[in-house]
Amino acid sequence: MNKEQVQAFTKRISGGNRSQIIVVLFDIFMVYEQDARKALLEIQQARAEQNYEQKVSATKAYREGIRHASMVLRHLEDDLNFDQEISNQLFRLYTYCERALARATYKEDPELFDRVEKVMGELREAFVAVAAEDTSAPLMANTQKYVAGYTYGRTDVKEMAVNFDISRGFLA
Repeated sequence: MNKEQVQAFTKRISGGNRSQIIVVLFDIFMVYEQDARKALLEIQQARAEQNYEQKVSATKAYREGIRHASMVLRHLEDDLNFDQEISNQLFRLYTYCERALARATYKEDPELFDRVEKVMGELREAFVAVAAEDTSAPLMANTQKYVAGYTYGRTDVKEMAVNFDISRGFLA
């Protein structure tokens, strides 16, 4: 995950309610899963070229992507409310995905990623529908607000903070 993606996810988390944050977690999972897929392709290419240094680097990135994706899954599992019946089913799906990722660590099989991506993609769509109906307030109240589109750069839209407050945060 690159720096721009981290900033975008941070903004989405700081302005989101509970349902929107769950959708962000699914998006973060997908980014880590795609990073692991790219690293797997690099591993296969390094094997074909018999480039040991590239293979070691790609293997490290591959395992890192899987580790981060598994951490997101564990976070989703920890956020489940088992007072609701659907949580048991979601827990089983998250556990299935976590085990598939663990198998992918040593098998290096892209088909395992396809299975996980299918399950997580369908769950993400369901949570997007839930988030669209959720009208609760954002969890973080004292955050910076941004407006995009006042000015434009060569390749992107510039953002500007609109409620800059010096006393935001902790005062000593």
